[in-house]
Amino acid sequence: LKEYDNKAALVEREMKVVKETVFATREEGAAYVLSVNADLNVLASSQGYAQGVVQGSEWNVTVNGREVATIKMIEVRRDISLALITRGTAADIVVGSPLQKK
Repeated sequence: LKEYDNKAALVEREMKVVKETVFATREEGAAYVLSVNADLNVLASSQGYAQGVVQGSEWNVTVNGREVATIKMIEVRRDISLALITRGTAADIVVGSPLQKK
């Protein structure tokens, strides 16, 4: 359990760095795609329960103003979430794409 907690803390620190550098110019409080895993058909979101994300909630992913996918939050942590891509494909999703709750 201690090893898991250490790895979780490391991931959380890394995600903070990504948020502060990659997404520094993004609108404050907005949700964005942090990472996409095409093999697992999942993505990581920049928000968690501290920002009001609820497990099981559905969100739309947009690229260049066009809706390309729908996701369902399957794991929600304090400041990050993991979502399953339920409509669309991982190939259509670009890191940094905004998310809007359905």
